[in-house]
This record gives sequence, C-alpha cells and structure tokens, in this order.
Amino acid sequence: MPTKTTNTNSRSSNRNTVAYTQSEVRRILENAHMTINQDKLVEISKIIYRTSGQYRSLLGHFAGMPTYSYIITPIKDIRKLPKEKIEKAYEELGILAKKMKFKNEFSKVHKIALIQDVFFGYVHEDTKSFHIQNIEYAICRISSVEDGVLNYSVNMSHFNGNESELEYYPAEFTKMYWQWKIDKSENNKLSDYVEVDSSKSICVKISDETTDILPPFSSVFDSIYDVEGFKKLRKSKSEMENYMTLIQKVPVRLDTNEPNDFAIDPDMMTYFHEQLADALPDEVGLATTPMDVEAVSFKQNKVGDDGVAQAERDMWSSAGVSSLLFNADGKSSQGLLNSIKTDEELVFGFLRQLERWVNKRIRHKNKNGFFEISILDVTTFNKQEMYAQYLESATYGFPTIPQVASTVGLEPIEMMSMMFLVDDVLGMHDTMKPLQSSHTMSGDAEANAEDGRPEKDQKDKADETVRTEDKNVSEGT
Repeated sequence: MPTKTTNTNSRSSNRNTVAYTQSEVRRILENAHMTINQDKLVEISKIIYRTSGQYRSLLGHFAGMPTYSYIITPIKDIRKLPKEKIEKAYEELGILAKKMKFKNEFSKVHKIALIQDVFFGYVHEDTKSFHIQNIEYAICRISSVEDGVLNYSVNMSHFNGNESELEYYPAEFTKMYWQWKIDKSENNKLSDYVEVDSSKSICVKISDETTDILPPFSSVFDSIYDVEGFKKLRKSKSEMENYMTLIQKVPVRLDTNEPNDFAIDPDMMTYFHEQLADALPDEVGLATTPMDVEAVSFKQNKVGDDGVAQAERDMWSSAGVSSLLFNADGKSSQGLLNSIKTDEELVFGFLRQLERWVNKRIRHKNKNGFFEISILDVTTFNKQEMYAQYLESATYGFPTIPQVASTVGLEPIEMMSMMFLVDDVLGMHDTMKPLQSSHTMSGDAEANAEDGRPEKDQKDKADETVRTEDKNVSEGT
C-alpha cells in the first residue's frame, strides 16, 4: 500500500481581488508563514501578472523554457521476455504518452504554478483526448502525499448557496458536494474539505520542500512597485516640462508714497488679463501681479529615466535572473549563459514532479508495465548542446538514439512509426543518396582517386613560377 500523510492546514475561500499598497506587500511578505498572508501573496501575484509586463516576461521566461522532450525507459530486466510482448507494451505506452500532449498541457500547468506556487487540476480523459482543467486556488488546499505525489482537497462549503457554480467543475465535484451535504447534516463537525480522487487529480508545487504556499518570485513584488512608482514620477516630470506660465507685471507709480498706487485701474487689469488668457492654450498659464516672480526649474532632478532603469535592474536582480534576457543593455555573454544555467535548475526540479505524477498515473492504468516515462532535462536554451551530447554518445555505441530523436521533437511512438514508414514502406534509405564527399566516400573509392591535390591551372600560378618552368624546359632540365 502507498504511504500517505495528511496536512491539516485550512484556508478561507472568501477572497476578493483588492489593491495592495507597497507597504502592505512588505508587511505580508514579512509574515508569509501565516496561511492568510500566503493567500494574499497568491492574490498579489495574480494582480501583478495582469498589470506588470516585466512580471509576465519573467514568468514566461521560465514557463517557456522546457521542451518536455521525453523517452520511454525500462523499469525492469526485459532481456528474457518475449520480443512481441515488449514491443506491444512499448507501443501502448507510446500511444498513451502522445495523447497526453505534454508540451501543451504541462506548459499551462507550469505557468499557473509559477504564479501561485501550486497548481490544482483535474484530468479529463477518454480514448482519444486528454485535458487538464485548472481548479481555482481559492477553494483548494494540499491535503496529502501519496507515492511522492501531492493530493488536494476541495472546500465543499464554497458551493453552499452557489450550487449553480458546480456546472463549471468536473461532474465528480457535484457528487462529492451532495454526499458531503448528507454527511455534514449527520455530523456537524465534519471537515468542509473533501479530497479529490487521486487517479483523476494533479497537484504540483514549485517549492515542493514545504507545504507553505509562496509564489516563487514574490521577492520581486517590492521592486515591481518601485518600477511603477518611478514610471509615475517620470510621467509627472514630463507633464510638468510641457507647461509654461506667463507673468504680466502691473505698472506701479514710483513718484508717490501711496501704497498700491497702480498706473492702471483694476477693471483695466482684469480686461487685459482675460483677453490674454483667452488667447493662450491650456498648457500655458497666466498670472497678473505687481511683484517680481522667480522661476524655479526641476530639470536637474534625475528621478526620471535613470530611476526607472535602476528600479528595473533591481527587479531582475531580486528575481535572480539576468536582465540581459529581457533587454540589450549588457554585453557579457558568459554572464548570461551562467544565469541561464541557474534558471534551468529551477525548471528541472519542476520536471521531476511532473515525471513522478505521469508515472504514478501510468502505474494506475497498467500495474504490470515494463516501462516508464523519463522527461529529459532539455530546454530551449540547451537543446543544441544536449542534442550534440546524445548524438556523440550514440556514435560511441551508447543507447541514446531515443534521446536524439526526442531532442529534435520526435515522440517515441512517432519515431517507431516514422522509421517503419521511411525504411519499410517508402524505402527512402535506398533511394535517398547523400552527395559524394570525403565524409561519404568509401575507402575503396578514395583509394581509386588520384593521389595528391589537383595541379594548378597555368593562370593560377605565380609569374615567377611560370618563368622558372619555362626556363627549365628550354634548358632541357
């Protein structure tokens, strides 16, 4: 029997999307050990993902990195088993794996997990299709671990009075809800959470070393607020620089001791002020005063462009990734490569979780199987490197041909079928001949070729060489 541990943490599902100030975000991060603050961090992550282009680019960088290349590997000694039986088992698993559409379904799972730290899903599958439905974080919680794979429960009280929402969820949820209603009426102390059938659920977590929920890039939240703040300052600065104020000074009689002895009367002042004001655009202000006015300029304030750029650099630094991935301000290619290697380690850990879940599902469907799925550590950045590594190993006799095929985009069942189609059906290995070169010529062909390089044409020889040859001929040497 599989080992199973239970988690008793609970979560309120009654949350609304609200705006958070930067000081509130800092306070929430400082107290991230509290479940209520973990829920708020997930909500903040969702808000920032919708509003911040930098945050979307950051998560997109990681979500788009895996190629989900995979191979089918034996899990037991198959050397003494009948060949037909092994071939059939390999084919069945290959068909099942192709139907699951790893790249399409797991890319969605990965992106949501990067936003929330955890993904709660439900598998819809029939003989021809496979689809993973995202289940709203607010009504779910991690409840147990089975064979190294997370399981989750759903808060049935969420549907109390909202039964119409059940039509948007799997049919199993409706059955779970009405059964829970009956059990709850008999036992008021019964938990509101009901665990989803583990054979139909999927739950994966970026930070799988703990059940605490912490969006993996929550450390950049504060920096993103800084970026937005500097952008607002830059906009305000630009708007201020587009304005102008005109000062018209009222003449005062200098040959009198009377205070406020203007050379023109107030009605005339008002008349000229209004006439000039009507002729000015909205961006130009007007003031009429008898006093001297000194203009104060803010052009030396550097909080504009420089402040935004610095805040963005701080944000990428907080995320632990290179800013060179998202702009061309730097020139260190080696630093960029090292940064990508670090990023890949985070992705590889997530691939191991997906791999465990896939193989658990395979074991549930075929308990006497001979094979399992191995997801390769191949990304869009190291694809060429891994291809060369697998190909070189294959040339030395290592059984890495499946890895080579997977790296170039062929799934196991596709490779098996394409080899049969190309070799046995179309006979392309007989009809498609490579061009002759030193790499494709046989040893006999090379032996029959004339030794040495072709002699240079007369026109290609240097003038001095031609004169020497002519002299030797005339002298009979």
